[in-house]
Parts: sequence; C-alpha cells; structure tokens
Amino acid sequence: MFRILSLVILIKPLQSIITSLLERELRYKEIAVIGCGRGHDAFYLAKNIKCQVHAFDFSESAINYCNQIKEKENIKNIYFYQID
Repeated sequence: MFRILSLVILIKPLQSIITSLLERELRYKEIAVIGCGRGHDAFYLAKNIKCQVHAFDFSESAINYCNQIKEKENIKNIYFYQID
C-alpha cells in the first residue's frame, strides 16, 4: 500500500524537524508522490528518509528527466512512472 504525501518547499529551520518526524513514520516504507513533475519532493524523500518512493507524472519529459537524475546520482530507492 502506498501512503500519499504532498510536501511543500520546506523552510530551512523547519526542515530538520519535519525530516525527523517523517523519518520516524516512513523509514522502510513506500510512498507515492502523485504529480511529481521534475521530482523535487520524490528525490528529497528518497535521499533523506530512506524509504521506497514511487513517483508518478503525466509528462513523459519530466519522467525522462527524473530517470536521468536517478541514474546520474545512483539513487536505488526511487521509481518513476509516466501515467495519463
């Protein structure tokens, strides 16, 4: 089961508090990011929370971009899907 999560751009002082709370709740779990665009939230979660991230967007070019970044940065716990 995926937990749907939408994040806003985090303000620096709150970022560590939010990361700590999310990590406690979501570590080793799966998260779906719907409408991931260029993957900002999805990459943040994959890198900082260490959970499995499944990110979806309708834009083929956005998904291609995200997959290029994933490969370049060798991130193993994130998956991108192009859906309509």
